[in-house]
Amino acid sequence: MKILSISDSKDGSLIGFSAFNFSFEETSGEFDIPVLYCYEIHIRDKNGGSGLGLSLLSCMEIIGKSNQMKKIMLTSFKGNHYA
Repeated sequence: MKILSISDSKDGSLIGFSAFNFSFEETSGEFDIPVLYCYEIHIRDKNGGSGLGLSLLSCMEIIGKSNQMKKIMLTSFKGNHYA
């Protein structure tokens, strides 16, 4: 498991994090597709809607591309409108 975190520059407190790993998406074809799978992404309530979640996703995109991953995948609940 790999972790990205965002900390407050003033007091060092944790603002948010994402937990991800490299995996494969199973396909009906001959080959599985290499993917970066995001297991968790959290931003503390008072920083929600600030774009920090998008920043974490952007960082994961860069990491995925540099490791030849073809997709980023995650699962969310339908009621999670921020996702």
